[in-house]
Amino acid sequence: MTFLATAEETSNQQTCVIIGASHAGVTCAFELRKQGFAGRILLVDGGKHLPYHRPPLSKAYLSVPVGEPPPKLKSEAAYTKANIELLLGVNATYISTDKKMVYVKSISEPFEQRKLVFTHLILATGATPIIPPVDGLNGCFEKARENTQNNVLVMRNADDAMALKALVNNPNKPIADFHAVVIGAGYIGLEAASSLRKAGAQVTVIERESRPLARVASEEVSQFVETLHRHQGVNVMCNEAVVSVAPSASQVTPKKEVTAQYDVVCNSGKRLLVDCILIGAGVCINTELAASANLQIEKRAIRVDGRMQTSNDIIWAIGDCTVFPHPEYGNDTHIESVQNALEQAKIAAKNVTLSANQDTKCRTEITPSAYCAIPWFWSDQFDIKLQIAGLMQSADTRILRIDSEHARSIWHFKGDTLCCVEAINSPKAYVLGSKWIAAHAVIDPQKLIDPSIDLTTLNSD
Repeated sequence: MTFLATAEETSNQQTCVIIGASHAGVTCAFELRKQGFAGRILLVDGGKHLPYHRPPLSKAYLSVPVGEPPPKLKSEAAYTKANIELLLGVNATYISTDKKMVYVKSISEPFEQRKLVFTHLILATGATPIIPPVDGLNGCFEKARENTQNNVLVMRNADDAMALKALVNNPNKPIADFHAVVIGAGYIGLEAASSLRKAGAQVTVIERESRPLARVASEEVSQFVETLHRHQGVNVMCNEAVVSVAPSASQVTPKKEVTAQYDVVCNSGKRLLVDCILIGAGVCINTELAASANLQIEKRAIRVDGRMQTSNDIIWAIGDCTVFPHPEYGNDTHIESVQNALEQAKIAAKNVTLSANQDTKCRTEITPSAYCAIPWFWSDQFDIKLQIAGLMQSADTRILRIDSEHARSIWHFKGDTLCCVEAINSPKAYVLGSKWIAAHAVIDPQKLIDPSIDLTTLNSD
């Protein structure tokens, strides 16, 4: 579906170019059509796969048959029907705001540069996984990508997820003998660890902080999740860091197949011999393209207003790459989640369409929109579902409610105001908490502690 437009081909009509075809970019393209944007829409992405759902990659996707691609966000026919031009395998390299051009290169033709003229530009550039500065790790990562047996992975794209699935289903190596190490105990790392352990693999998780999910969850959630993983046979190593990685002597399987292995050395002196390394050490927000257009960068992200507009009034930004004002959580809110990407995409589409209609003097009933959605997140690990509504950063009080051995919720307050709820196997707490946060409902924190009091009785609104 790759097609590179020239400057002349786009210069005489309204054209919205969207850089990035993950959840934010794809949603925005289709929302533009829904809102009545009548011009040309070009959706540009460096990936080779039809845009796909990313959350399942570290969860259920490992259990589907080998060779089956991740579920698509939209069918190929849907793009054609909506008259959205999807440019896959194409990287944007530079923005000229004076000429209103995006310079792009095809991955298959890296020395040939083309230009896309735009009247409106949307950046959905997302973030890139960090390869920690561990001795030997980057070299192993690069070499693994050159080989057919890719076993140093970041689990943030379809290629890595498919490679992991092939490793797990290798007929020449029993799954019980397959040992994976996960560097980083964030959501993606723990989800991948859960999926691998359920498949029967040996799994070690190494986390430099004192607990899993240290940067994103409460101590109560961290403790519950760590206990769960240990109970399921995952070797969780906190207060530990990897200091070096090196290829080991290759292993010969019972069927005389040679497989690559790695020696992993930790700062405590512990050594592991592993078949696969999964890197979950966080991400770096992609702001290079925005910087080429001299857009305002703050908090290492692209600054946008509540309409998702950047410091340039014909350029918008959405999704993981943004920092933005939120009426509940402050001027420097940054959220990395699918929900945030979808909501911001819809807001941007409304405002881009409004701008386009004003430019062409078309009458419209669309009014400017500002982002105010309450964020939510979820994680599936073994037999638990963790659901979170709101953000806890500003909270000064938290209440733990234990409904059963396997179900509990943690309620975070700033003063008397509920700002976040973490729910473990407690969908009622999640649903009601989301509603109460949005409504600024008054909840008695002390009644939350008592599991004999039905949550539905705590607020009359």
